[in-house]
Amino acid sequence: MNWWRLWVGIQMGRAARALEFFALGIMRPADLIELNRRYFMRRTRTSTSTHVGNFDLGEEEATIVNRFSPRPGSALILGCGCGREAIALAKRGWQVVGIENVPTLIAAAKTNAAQSGVHIEWHCHDITQGIPTDRSFDLISLLGQVYSYIPSRRKRVRLLKACREHLRPEGCCLLNASPIGPLSQKERWAQPWRVAFAWLVVGNRECQLGDRWELGTPFFHKFESLEELAQEAAEANLGLDSESEGIRMAILTALTPSSR
Repeated sequence: MNWWRLWVGIQMGRAARALEFFALGIMRPADLIELNRRYFMRRTRTSTSTHVGNFDLGEEEATIVNRFSPRPGSALILGCGCGREAIALAKRGWQVVGIENVPTLIAAAKTNAAQSGVHIEWHCHDITQGIPTDRSFDLISLLGQVYSYIPSRRKRVRLLKACREHLRPEGCCLLNASPIGPLSQKERWAQPWRVAFAWLVVGNRECQLGDRWELGTPFFHKFESLEELAQEAAEANLGLDSESEGIRMAILTALTPSSR
């Protein structure tokens, strides 16, 4: 074994991870949104996007929908992808609106809905720029870790405020976040340097501890605790319902309008 090759390879890997870490100090939130959009466009081109008959809610999703929204009503699916959740709810009698900012995914969703025999209203739109409808909804879905893909606390809270405005009085908003857990001491040590670098290059001054990106993967924000998520919800006048923690997918949470 050539130990020097191994050592050089390890050092190069460390350097690559460091560059990826500090890249988040350069790319602003709008850049990260475009980064994710391009990632999912590439993923759509290289995978089969239409699987008629496979559109259904997962076990945990069905359980939480039945618990908080047992009767069909109006549903808004944010980051609807190729239409799995939207089609599943439409088949259950819901009136559904789906929003997605990746054109190829919207095209696939329309095809899938037509072949599944359901009518759904589709919009190709960046949800961080608002919700392009005046309607109100009984259920708003941010499942599929859509919420974690949104860069910056400011943009996430602004989206939750838009959700709050479009919720009916007894409605609820469902979301799941990236795996929740403690962050490493190395990340904590490096974060101030990343923020300083962002200010130096007039880059992403909103980068947060927990922001993650690796080459070939989408950007996402890792929440360190449910409390962090609850604080963002509270800013939008939404409350984190602790009952949802009993679901096997513990990160699946429900947001309901806070009492004033």
